[in-house]
Amino acid sequence: MRRFFGVKVVAALAVICVAMLPASGAIAATTGRGGAGGAGGAGGVASKGGNGGNVASTGGNGGNAGLFAESGSALVHLRGQQLVHKFFALLKAGDSHQLAAFLAPGFQIQRASGTRLNKRQYLANHSVVVSFRISHLHVSAAPNLIIATYDVTARQYINGVIYKQTPQARLSVFEQIRGQWYIVAHAFFSTPAA
Repeated sequence: MRRFFGVKVVAALAVICVAMLPASGAIAATTGRGGAGGAGGAGGVASKGGNGGNVASTGGNGGNAGLFAESGSALVHLRGQQLVHKFFALLKAGDSHQLAAFLAPGFQIQRASGTRLNKRQYLANHSVVVSFRISHLHVSAAPNLIIATYDVTARQYINGVIYKQTPQARLSVFEQIRGQWYIVAHAFFSTPAA
């Protein structure tokens, strides 16, 4: 937003942006321990309090034809934020069925160790996330794609090993397929704490 926008204009734009989102992809901030939202939900916005990464969703991914008008637009950023939070909320909730539904058929992850996993392999050995906080989110887009780079501060385990709880760089790619959003790729740059 440009600096000359007054508070009323910014508030009005925020209301318009939320109103343009499909009802099935509504945003809800929560406090305390958040869940992962409904099956196929677009995820919500994490609250600032409680156990970081608290998310609520009303389900459904929904699309938005005007979303990609400008790669740096507020709608693109908002959708990217929802999708990133949904991915981590599903890991936090430990809901393998919803996680499987959110991963694209061709999903691939590469971890800092160099380990590469496809969807089947990742579902058999995904991270255990106890808490998380997303920061420094940058989102870009193309038709049916959202690319997000960000830092995650998380209490997270992989194969029983705890990973650093300092901000760690991540990259996620999401694709809209037949009106539903899926995570297609994820790069994980965090290393074990020890």
